[in-house]
Amino acid sequence: RIARTEVMGFFNGLVVSRNMVVSVYGDIDKNKILAELEQRFGNLKDQKAALVVPDATALTESREESLSLDKTQALVLFGFQSPSIFNTDQYALEVLTSILGSSFSGRLFSSVRDVLGKAYSVGGQFSPGLETGQIVLYVLTTQDDVPKVKEVLAQEILKIQEEFVSEQELADAKNYLKGSN
Repeated sequence: RIARTEVMGFFNGLVVSRNMVVSVYGDIDKNKILAELEQRFGNLKDQKAALVVPDATALTESREESLSLDKTQALVLFGFQSPSIFNTDQYALEVLTSILGSSFSGRLFSSVRDVLGKAYSVGGQFSPGLETGQIVLYVLTTQDDVPKVKEVLAQEILKIQEEFVSEQELADAKNYLKGSN
């Protein structure tokens, strides 16, 4: 439902000279490079970028939305707002998300997949943003198993608030993060 004119308007609001940095390196001919840059970018508007800052208001209550498609699998997502990239807690949240949702060693993998055998894929991701970020935990399962998977996800989220993380879980999370980064 997005029109081409909306996409072009978004593009033209961001691709302006004051929102751009061009870096050139190597054995170059300065005059040739300047001519090339002028040819390619000389028509850009000299204006500030039209950035829309999202509302970073904290959520005050949980909400649930469902979308049905003609598929045999179901995707259960739990999402949370998180701090910005400037908050020092971002590193702890990255470790926390890894402990819960990292592939093959996270708590969700163990509880949902190993114990229930109810998942095709399990994981989690922490994405900090400029204003606010997000943490997403997900399980790809069957439609019939959605209620039980939602229950297990909620239990794991409560459990990590109440139980200490073991040394092995912390070591696994560190190794996972080292490998994925």
